[in-house]
Amino acid sequence: MYHVIKAEAAFYRVAPWSGGGGGKMELEETPVSFHYNQLEYAPCVSLWRESALPCSMLTVAAGYETGSGNPYTVSRVSVTSPVTGRCLKDEEAEAVRIQDGKHSWLVVLNHLETGADGEYIGAEGRYGLGRVMVCDEADREGRMTVLQW
Repeated sequence: MYHVIKAEAAFYRVAPWSGGGGGKMELEETPVSFHYNQLEYAPCVSLWRESALPCSMLTVAAGYETGSGNPYTVSRVSVTSPVTGRCLKDEEAEAVRIQDGKHSWLVVLNHLETGADGEYIGAEGRYGLGRVMVCDEADREGRMTVLQW
């Protein structure tokens, strides 16, 4: 947990990385300019991952009041293909559920090419055809919004 005067940030790794290579996270100092022509150093978090297979790193940035406790949780969920009935491997697609106690969202990251009905995928009964898709689980229609085709 990183605390400053009016904000705080928590960094979590959802699950150990799989599929070759590992992930690393370090708190570092980096040059930053908050005002014109004034360079100073500030803390930053560096994340990286090495993998021969497709992989993803998802950053969830959410605000809450200092001292109120972090209401957010991020958990992995399985990605399925309704056409084949198969649960996809991490190198094919990944999904997370982001919750804040009141709302819940699904984010699906497809590592494969899309464009045919056979690539129609999703999580928790919500499906779409795209590389990056999201949905608000409160939406009764259950459609994924495609952010990247």
